[in-house]
Amino acid sequence: MRITAIASELVVYIPAIMMYTKWMGRYYNNALSIDQTIIAAAILFQPSLIIIDHGHFQYNSVMLGFTLMSVVYLLHDYYAMASIFFVLSIGFKQMALYYSPVIFFYLLSVSVWPLSTNFNILRLITIGVATISTFIFLFAPFIYAGGIEQIYQILFRVFPFGRGLFEDKVANFWCATNIVIKYRELFTTDQLKKLSLLLTLIGMAPSCIAIFFKPKKNLLAWCLIATSMSFYLFSFQVHEKSILLPLMPITLLLNEVNADVISMVCWISNMALFSMWPLIKRDGLWLQYAVLAVMSNWLMGNLSWIRKFVSLVGIKIVSPRDFATTVLPHNIFWTSVIITTYIAAGALHYIDLFIAPPANLPDLWVIGNVVLSFGCFLLFFLWVNYKIFAMTTTTTPKVKKN
Repeated sequence: MRITAIASELVVYIPAIMMYTKWMGRYYNNALSIDQTIIAAAILFQPSLIIIDHGHFQYNSVMLGFTLMSVVYLLHDYYAMASIFFVLSIGFKQMALYYSPVIFFYLLSVSVWPLSTNFNILRLITIGVATISTFIFLFAPFIYAGGIEQIYQILFRVFPFGRGLFEDKVANFWCATNIVIKYRELFTTDQLKKLSLLLTLIGMAPSCIAIFFKPKKNLLAWCLIATSMSFYLFSFQVHEKSILLPLMPITLLLNEVNADVISMVCWISNMALFSMWPLIKRDGLWLQYAVLAVMSNWLMGNLSWIRKFVSLVGIKIVSPRDFATTVLPHNIFWTSVIITTYIAAGALHYIDLFIAPPANLPDLWVIGNVVLSFGCFLLFFLWVNYKIFAMTTTTTPKVKKN
């Protein structure tokens, strides 16, 4: 069965990554073919997705691949195909709904906005027919086998409100703040559903508004990050693995070929992997966790500081390189945040591995992981929204016609 996870990744996810980086290199960042390949390799070597799909054993790459294929077709202005692939993504795994607001508002914008000059009723009908037809194709076997009642059962499984606000400790708003505010004691389940929906809508509103009024292709990845991160941080019943949803568009930002953006991607990718440590530890994947963390950072050049360090202390294991620099932003605030959170994460790992928690607080180290990871995700979420605002208020970069 594990071979099928590898095969599905080869068939769906990897081609989607290659197609996306090829489009970005050809029409946006003017990257050479070799650079496109390097960027694609860096995106594919996402340690969190690798360890979940091939260690914890799931098929998230299929869902992510279908979504990315949808984005690729949006870049090529093939809107019906984009709709079909996104419906396939939702049909494969309902967590793709994290991306649905951006896809919906982008398709709506290119069809009706502005109403005076760009209203395209044929395009809107084509998108609607493609979407509805694909849903019918997916649901038809269930209806045939079990009747219309199967639709209600599917919807019940898609929205697991019966499980409560959260089960395991996850690095989102509810788990992190539940330390001081006992939500499940103060509110009913219905009230918590409405409250989580409200916060999620507030969190995603800026990116949805931006992509509707400014449907720029270079905004797609940024807005997908903002909406999926809003779902992760504020929605009802989130799992540790749900961070894979924001991580996919986050790694797509490597196509920006901007040192500061790459440093932020490296940081949040590391913290995302760290946030899943309690799950990975339960699965006994600590060795794979350590190897993937080191190798992915080495690939991104995030370990270049080692050469400078060993040269300073006089160790001759490796030859120093004067131009080697740590992958950190130029902004002193973000550099301080990244270094501080890395130190805190390392300290928490040491404590978790060698010091037992107090008997009356058995989850203390897990709570530390949740709070630290949530703080990083919240800061990154605010940074992404700031970047979206900046990009929508500046002149649109010239993108070559495909």
